[in-house]
Amino acid sequence: MRDRTKQLLSDLALVFVAFLWGGGFLAVKDALTLLELLSLHFARYLVAVIVMRFFFHHRLKSINFQAF
Repeated sequence: MRDRTKQLLSDLALVFVAFLWGGGFLAVKDALTLLELLSLHFARYLVAVIVMRFFFHHRLKSINFQAF
């Protein structure tokens, strides 16, 4: 790629991430009107655990729990 194209793509990616970040803030702000704080934290961590389980299931199988 040329330098100009790389610069444009990186700027667009930065704008996209800024929109995601701002959207996340608004989503949390609205969710706090519906849920209590601890319920919101539980839901966020539950989603994170499910996503991490999906991506790292092969590594989880290799953990030796007997060593703990």
